[in-house]
Parts: sequence; C-alpha cells; structure tokens
Amino acid sequence: LSAGRKFCVCATFLDRIHYLREAVELLASWPANGFTVITKYLDDDVNRDIDPDKIALYCPGAEVCRDPEAARQLALDRARRAGSMVLFLGNGMLSYLNRPE
Repeated sequence: LSAGRKFCVCATFLDRIHYLREAVELLASWPANGFTVITKYLDDDVNRDIDPDKIALYCPGAEVCRDPEAARQLALDRARRAGSMVLFLGNGMLSYLNRPE
C-alpha cells in the first residue's frame, strides 16, 4: 500500500489464541486498518472460532457478521468503494474462502 492508503480487514480468531486481547487491539490500532469485519466459521472439536461479539469488545468500530459470506461481501464492498483491498485473517476465514463449492 502506498503511504496513507488503508485496507479492510476481515478476520476470525481461534478460541485457543494466546493474548487475544492484545492481538485484536494491535490490529484495531494499526494505522493502515481502515475498517474491520469480524466473523466466525470454524466450530468443531478441533478448531473453534471465538464468538465475534467477544472480539468486538477489543476492536471499537468493527462490524460483526455472524455469516462468513456476509462478512466477506461486506469487506469486499467497503474496500471497493474506498479503492482499497481486503486483508483476510484467521484460520476460520481462510478455511471458509477455500471450502469446496
């Protein structure tokens, strides 16, 4: 990104993340982060995403979308309007994006 440009983040966080609050607050305060969408996808015995409402407590202004497709679309729409790009973060988000159709 060129100086001053911002991107949109679309993220999930696994429930076993250490220092979750610090990680989310760092992401939220990153100057290049213009908008954050939080969602969840993984929910099984091996990989479980944290409830997006819990993450939102540490990320003021974040949009919570419980449906990963709605989160993906919101992030892409916001980035498109801003002439920017989306950074997809988290095992759950990447698993969703790479799921078989």
